[in-house]
Amino acid sequence: MSELLEGLFRESAGSLVSILTRTLGARHLDLAEECVQDALIKAMEKWPFHGIPENPRGWLLQAARNRAIDVLRRERRMVAAPEIVAGLEAMTVAGSGQVDDELGMVFLCCHPALGREAQVALILKTVGGLGVSEIARAYLVADATIAQRLVRAKAKLREVQAEFDLPQAMADVASRIESVMEALYLLYNEGYSICAPEFSEEAIRLARLLVRNPATALPQAHALLSLMLLQSARDGARMSDAGGLVVLRKQDRSLWNRERVTEGVHHLDLAGHGGALTRYHLEAVIASVHASAKRWEDTDWGKICTFYEALEAVHPTPVVRLNRAVAVAQHLGPIAGLDLLDQQVAEELRGYSPYYAVMGHLLEQAGQTDEAANYFLRASEVARTGVERSFFEQRARGNVGDFLRTVTVIH
Repeated sequence: MSELLEGLFRESAGSLVSILTRTLGARHLDLAEECVQDALIKAMEKWPFHGIPENPRGWLLQAARNRAIDVLRRERRMVAAPEIVAGLEAMTVAGSGQVDDELGMVFLCCHPALGREAQVALILKTVGGLGVSEIARAYLVADATIAQRLVRAKAKLREVQAEFDLPQAMADVASRIESVMEALYLLYNEGYSICAPEFSEEAIRLARLLVRNPATALPQAHALLSLMLLQSARDGARMSDAGGLVVLRKQDRSLWNRERVTEGVHHLDLAGHGGALTRYHLEAVIASVHASAKRWEDTDWGKICTFYEALEAVHPTPVVRLNRAVAVAQHLGPIAGLDLLDQQVAEELRGYSPYYAVMGHLLEQAGQTDEAANYFLRASEVARTGVERSFFEQRARGNVGDFLRTVTVIH
């Protein structure tokens, strides 16, 4: 029951907060989140004894709505409380307009009064359903940093009296779309990195909303969706029957979701209709090169290296450099890959397990096995999941085959 509730909450929290916020107003985003959280607590208390309702999501929405009405009537903390209460009472539990509500919520979080980091964190929290700790890991910062960022972002929305609006009614879609895509990208990567498909599937769902809306169906949005689809096509082969990680080299490619590959290539074609070349275009192209190879041995590493070089020129980050080093090592040898990972990269990626894992792999390939084992042990110490920790510990002992998988996390 607890797993079912957690899964349902992950899937529904963002849409429920969005529906309530549209009626309550952006200045009372905190109240919307509190009421949805309260609805989940009530479900945990009642459902084990009374059974799961026929429409679980509708039940949660009704409970959250009723809680909001109670708060408004009791605390009278809103000037327009009577009108807002009337709007809540008129709300149907079916949550009509859910798609528009969610897209409107995403763009509210990207109000131009907020900085980029605050915009992305707010989307991840309110629409993506991530907790503070999960967002902090995605940004490689402390939990307190994200908590403060969220508090300030909500205060700023109240200060500027931000309004909940739909993209097609907004004049500044172009100024917000980059933050929206960055947030969805981080949400997808969070799920991919910790093998939590509910996060990555939520990111894909929201990206689909972008490309279906005429105001946001931009080439870069198609590129982002393409990247997610092509990456997620491998999900069925990433874990063994025993629950361990399976590296890209050893994956059974017959388990890759070819329908997703086809759909991803389709959106990559649509992404090419614009003149701009973004990081999402380049990453999607790299993913398509992997997807087109029937066997590991057929991978065109020279082409991948070329695209990573272009990606680093467009988006120069230490994680892009790390990915590029992996590709270069595969194409030209481990020493060539190690030469790209200088001290600056090491400092910027301190505490980031994929960095230590890649270093361990390249050093091992270069014949420096003792030093490689130390890096794998360090990777296990900072691993984010038990599956990763076990994998890296085995690598340190030399009990697992070659390690090589692109990191696919951009910061």
